[in-house]
Amino acid sequence: MNELLKENRVKKRASLFFTIICLSAVFAHDASAEVRLPAIISDNMVLQQGMKLPIWGWANPGETVTVTIGSQKKHANADAKGQWRVVLDSFVSCGTHTMTVSGDNTLTVRNILVGEVWVCSGQSNMDFSLNGVRNAKEEMAEANDPEIRLFQVEHKVAKTLLSDCQGRWEICTPASVAHFSAVGYLFGRDLHIARNMPVGLIQTSYGGSTIEAWMRREVLEADSANKPLLEYWQNLLFRWAATEQQAAYEKTLAQWTSQAEEAKKYGKQAPPRPAQPSESVHQPCVLYNAMVAPLLQYGIKGVVWYQGEANTSGLRNFSDWYKDKSSTDVAHADRYQDLLTVLIDNWRKDWGEGDFTFLIVQLPNCGQPAQAKTPRDSNWGRLREAQLRTALSVPKTGIVFTVDTDFPPGDPDTGHPRHKQHVGQRLVLAARAIAYGEKIECFGPIYDSMRIEGSKIRLKFKHADSGLVAKGGTLKWFTVASQDQKFFWADAIIDGETVVVSSASILEPVAVRYAWDIDPTGCNLYGKNGLPASPFRTDQWPLTDKDVEAGNF
Repeated sequence: MNELLKENRVKKRASLFFTIICLSAVFAHDASAEVRLPAIISDNMVLQQGMKLPIWGWANPGETVTVTIGSQKKHANADAKGQWRVVLDSFVSCGTHTMTVSGDNTLTVRNILVGEVWVCSGQSNMDFSLNGVRNAKEEMAEANDPEIRLFQVEHKVAKTLLSDCQGRWEICTPASVAHFSAVGYLFGRDLHIARNMPVGLIQTSYGGSTIEAWMRREVLEADSANKPLLEYWQNLLFRWAATEQQAAYEKTLAQWTSQAEEAKKYGKQAPPRPAQPSESVHQPCVLYNAMVAPLLQYGIKGVVWYQGEANTSGLRNFSDWYKDKSSTDVAHADRYQDLLTVLIDNWRKDWGEGDFTFLIVQLPNCGQPAQAKTPRDSNWGRLREAQLRTALSVPKTGIVFTVDTDFPPGDPDTGHPRHKQHVGQRLVLAARAIAYGEKIECFGPIYDSMRIEGSKIRLKFKHADSGLVAKGGTLKWFTVASQDQKFFWADAIIDGETVVVSSASILEPVAVRYAWDIDPTGCNLYGKNGLPASPFRTDQWPLTDKDVEAGNF
């Protein structure tokens, strides 16, 4: 009997072992062989019309993958790393589509539209959601359009390149648009109306981020001028890990954890989690790695870029853990033109679509105290200038001016103006002119040249064929200087298509500036087309005082 029991136990164990082995083999095969798609290729997506479109994903090495949509059927074999890619022929916008992706398993992507796809990127003014704008309730109530689709990349930083991101395509409804980028949605809405096409919007933005966080490391390293920036971060992270700052951070993190638990207990919103340097959105390349690289193969028409506040000053001004006596202003506004030019080239080359349209939103008012008694130099003015110069020098690049944005009574002066509607409207004008080739004027007046006439200076402008206008009264925010480089507030009048500037304090003027401040509230030079003039200066004098203004982000 004992021998029989032993024999039965052995058989049961063998049978159980065989079952486990079989199940393990099945599960292992399913896990490795399963065809997968990136988050950006999913239900409700919009495909860019008029171009060949990559579709990609992962499967078992060597597995044959077939992509079928409409009359198109494309095949690919996964490589040794399990990566596969097909390229669809171009589409025209017509109805909805379903796509199947099959290998050892089959995926179905439903409710696909074909139209215009735009990436919306930058920092907090792009991150600013629709539920925070002026007239938010009315805007959200009307945001119910199945031909507008929204994809929001989840905030993330990464030290190395990522192949995928978190996010999903959503149909535009009052609920889905509430936390989407206000500038992105308002641009997409007006573009949809203007072009009568489905619009797909991809929001990849992060508040407080610097431009260098959105660039590929090899691109930054290729320019020796960026060496101080990269060395600064390398040294900062090394010292941070090796000193008492690590312990201080852990203490701060523990306090935050306690506060977050307390907030959760009472149903309140937790305070922002404290960031350590390795998680910082100021660190070079970390947002490119996490929030751009996963999108690079997806077909797009262009990019809307709203960033720059974080680059108006040096690194040391951003946060308490930057307070290091050895730090330097390696991210100064004067470097921004080079960085932005390189970023545009970086994204265009890595996307592999040629020179797609790149639209820049010039920095708005910061909402600081009104006009100073004495004109001051401005990091913000210099960064706006860098944005303008980039737009004027890089092909298929446009810019919209927003320095006329004011903060009405009741609006907080935060540098995040709530009136985003005019930003979207101006961006659509730029898109129509640059991306779609319409013969329309999309610029406000841009300074062209000056001529000294005794104690006055006459200014000439481009994009002022329709004429100039002082909106709301006499012109404001003009300053003038002589050779000593000291600026005084000036009188300015419109004379035909020019502006004449003078000051009783300056007999021999040599230079003029306009709206050259962090917050030129009430600047009011416009073209008769209703678009504001860009801030400008006629001089090229170096910055006289890098601490001239507060409020740098």
